[in-house]
Amino acid sequence: CFEIILQILSRSIKKSKAITTIDIMILTLKQLTPEMFAALSSDFDKQFQLVSECFSLWQRSKSSQLTTTIKTTLSKFAFDAKHFLTYWKTILEPASQQTNTDSQQNRLSNKKLIISKPTEQTTVVNTTINWKNLLPSLELLHNDQLLINHRHELIRPLFLILEKSLNQTIDFEQKTYIDQLCTTALLNLYTQLKPAECNPDIFNSEIVMECMKRTNDLHTTQQCLMLLSKGAQLFPVRIKLNKFRFAIEMIIVIYDSGFS
Repeated sequence: CFEIILQILSRSIKKSKAITTIDIMILTLKQLTPEMFAALSSDFDKQFQLVSECFSLWQRSKSSQLTTTIKTTLSKFAFDAKHFLTYWKTILEPASQQTNTDSQQNRLSNKKLIISKPTEQTTVVNTTINWKNLLPSLELLHNDQLLINHRHELIRPLFLILEKSLNQTIDFEQKTYIDQLCTTALLNLYTQLKPAECNPDIFNSEIVMECMKRTNDLHTTQQCLMLLSKGAQLFPVRIKLNKFRFAIEMIIVIYDSGFS
């Protein structure tokens, strides 16, 4: 049953604009139950394939009804942080075309994405990040009721995504929205996590403040302020160490953002 559903979704994605196809996909998605997803817990690859297909369908969808159905379906699943980490890795470390058989090794180490240095004989042709593909997974994290095991493992990669967005030399269409999604997702995670699950060494106040300095978006600025406030609440000792610098930079950022 799962294999048939997966095939229907895979073949329908390219034709997702047709009304008949949309109806078929909606009916197909409604057959995906939390029990079916849980039954595949011993086969991560199949679970990930399903999640990836749903994210791809979500990203391409032009139908509000279809998008809502995808969100509703995914929101019922019990995820593991690994689903998001693996999906983000495929986007942040895009497959590179090479001129010979030597391959660039990508790995996930210490919950932080790392790209091994390519050999001298390796030529990387395409390493562009498709930011639009990140949107569905980041939007899904805004669901406060979403079940995610080991959700604390998502914090470091979210800071990394935010950092990559800020360091992008060429502006891209989704930049402001990516910043909003990352800061909101981080705020939600820190709100939901127990204090024992929060590692003060991972909280990157510098990146958040840099985001505030660069953005012209009021909502992003507000989210950054709330995230910094949450960080000060959770990690008072860490914030206290840089209390003077932190306060001065906060005043400068708020002033520059129009909160005089």
